[in-house]
Amino acid sequence: MATLEAAPPDTSPARFPYLRELWERREFITHLTRGNLAGRTAEARLGVLWWLINPLLLSGIYFVVFGLIIRGTRRSSASFLAYLIVGVLVFRFLQVTLSQAAGLVIGNSKLIVNVRFPRMVLPIAAVLEGAFTFLASLTVFYLIVTPVSCIQAARDVADTVCVVPTYRLALLPVPFVLLGMFVLGLAAYTARWVVPVRDVRNLIPHITRIWFYLSPILWGTERLADQAEKYPLLVDILEANPMFAFLSLFRTAMINDPFEPLMLASAATWATVIMVLGVRSFIRNEDEMARYL
Repeated sequence: MATLEAAPPDTSPARFPYLRELWERREFITHLTRGNLAGRTAEARLGVLWWLINPLLLSGIYFVVFGLIIRGTRRSSASFLAYLIVGVLVFRFLQVTLSQAAGLVIGNSKLIVNVRFPRMVLPIAAVLEGAFTFLASLTVFYLIVTPVSCIQAARDVADTVCVVPTYRLALLPVPFVLLGMFVLGLAAYTARWVVPVRDVRNLIPHITRIWFYLSPILWGTERLADQAEKYPLLVDILEANPMFAFLSLFRTAMINDPFEPLMLASAATWATVIMVLGVRSFIRNEDEMARYL
């Protein structure tokens, strides 16, 4: 009598029930992201242009204060402007995503209570919104930085080089994907805790602001070497900042800073660990959300 052999278990991630359910909700994620993007600028006359204007205005303010008023040869050059704008754009991706992750959970409380769906769609939609805003801002980066830097370089302004796109721009998807993974983990943590502890939403702007000043955006990494002997503990803390690695990779791709393999390894490690821990924590606790809403 012939016997039927059991088929080997299918371990494909797409077959896992939760991931399959997320994939089935992909259109909902898309519509949610589009709705949030449209809603943010619906009442503004300039509309989507604010996605470009906001980070550029911030970069201009920081450049005037830290590049011209607190003046130094390096800090008043177009090279510092490029260095600064990259940092502001990258960090704004993180800030927008965390704020939106908290807002999406609270703002969709009725949906969470009354409809059964994988709640992970909310942090994912927040990351997609932040990513879209970031990519839109990149479109004007070279339109501003390239002419200014090349004019200064032609005039032999000290410490200024002509910032133009090179073959290294092809590396941009690497830090972009790694940062997206890292931010998704943080967004999942934020969305998981903002429901039982509403104060988390109020703390996000303060935490991200402190994180911004502790990251190499307004100051250059070369200053750490000068302070290593006087403040070794502070330097160790600053270098342990995960944004240290992400910003280094983005500047390698966008303004041709030297490539450091250690920064790539560090960014990949941070991205993988934070994403896995954050998503796992969110999924394990998402069924309790309705109880607090």
